[in-house]
Amino acid sequence: MVSDAEVRAWLTGHEHTALVALMMSAADRSVELRRELELAVAAERGRAPDLRAYEADLAAAFDTGGFVGWRDMHDWTSGVDAALDRLADLLDAGFADEVVALAELGWGHVEGAYGHVDDSDGQLIDIAGRLTDLHLAAVRDADADRRAVAERLLDLALATELDTLRERIGEYRAALGATGWQALQAAAQAAWADVPARQPGDDDPDRYGRRLGLVTIMESLAGDDLDALLEIRARSLAHPYDWVAIVELCARAGRDDLAVQWGQRGLAAFGADTDARLPDALADAYARSGRLADGLELERGQFARHPSTGRYRRLRAVAEPLGRWPDERATAFRLAREHVAAAERAATDAQRRNAWWQPPASLLVAMLLDDGEVEQAWSEAVARGCSEGLWLQLAELRAEQHPGDAITVYRRRLDRALQPARNDAYDEVVEVLADLAPLYERAGRTAEFRELVAGVRAEYKRRRNLMQRLDRAGL
Repeated sequence: MVSDAEVRAWLTGHEHTALVALMMSAADRSVELRRELELAVAAERGRAPDLRAYEADLAAAFDTGGFVGWRDMHDWTSGVDAALDRLADLLDAGFADEVVALAELGWGHVEGAYGHVDDSDGQLIDIAGRLTDLHLAAVRDADADRRAVAERLLDLALATELDTLRERIGEYRAALGATGWQALQAAAQAAWADVPARQPGDDDPDRYGRRLGLVTIMESLAGDDLDALLEIRARSLAHPYDWVAIVELCARAGRDDLAVQWGQRGLAAFGADTDARLPDALADAYARSGRLADGLELERGQFARHPSTGRYRRLRAVAEPLGRWPDERATAFRLAREHVAAAERAATDAQRRNAWWQPPASLLVAMLLDDGEVEQAWSEAVARGCSEGLWLQLAELRAEQHPGDAITVYRRRLDRALQPARNDAYDEVVEVLADLAPLYERAGRTAEFRELVAGVRAEYKRRRNLMQRLDRAGL
């Protein structure tokens, strides 16, 4: 193999004319080399390269040809990255104004690709981020009119489906300079002034359209100015979560006093039986402010309206530091039992036969398990039933001391797994039998387990895939 040193020595020993001929021949065969040479010549002579080739390059790279699926995204993004590499080379060569124009053209291609690629892994967002980096760097070095750039930047940010440019528009302050930044702020403020304020109960047809885009832009321009951010958010109060966002904004700024005020106002506007995130946000603000008694009252009401394991945990977290958990717990279980009884009475036979039916008493079982009351939870489950997930959790918790109870649970699961003739069900059969083996051994019933396996083999001997799985598992 010829080394780099040998190649370099060979090139050094050849005359200039021969090397030029060799380079031109190579450039005829390589588009990349040809562009590199053209860029070097243009940079040396202070003459812009032919941008039509770059424009065509971007168009070809972003072309989805219909739809790009997940498996093809790597190849597609590699092509786009290569095109952006060439823009980076153009910028490095000193053609900042040209890259500003090309990057803005690239944003149009990003929008064209949106909805036509599987962006499950966020690759299009990564591309948008890289394009923003290139545009920002080019604006910083360009000779372009900063006011014109600012106006186009705002138009681009409002036109895109992605938040990347909107969220990062505040980063352009230094690149745009005082003149461009003031122009951007003025244009954004003018657009924002046309957005009507929304109060609780108002229709908000443009909630996820131009309004949301302008909110993001205005917040990016406001930076860490809490007063400015609150003024922006106060224009959009039609929905409970609008208030949650303000409460969280105040909390992030370390102003739990304001978080409480906004949470209280929101709750007064919508009532306690609203989007649960609003009372939860207020309760959290109460807790951070040391107002546990107010938080307890709020959590108690939320549990009474919508009893769940999650609400039970929140109630306990506030009541325990106040030393009031025993009484609150007793009340919570009374309310939960009333809720379960009402749900059981209302359930129809058709609902009970449904494969997705979750016995209402699952709530009681889950609450008891959350308190570590395994024996009581088991008794409740045996008496009134519970979800399959809770049964398996109970079985696991009782396996050591009560293997017979766990066997009962796993046998029911085995019977269900044996019903469908599918490979995934066969895998579950093997898994359940593997779980049952040590339980039978612990219970002193190993012979019974062997009979169980033999029975499965005899009854389902025609299911060859199941038999093969049992053989591989040594069952």
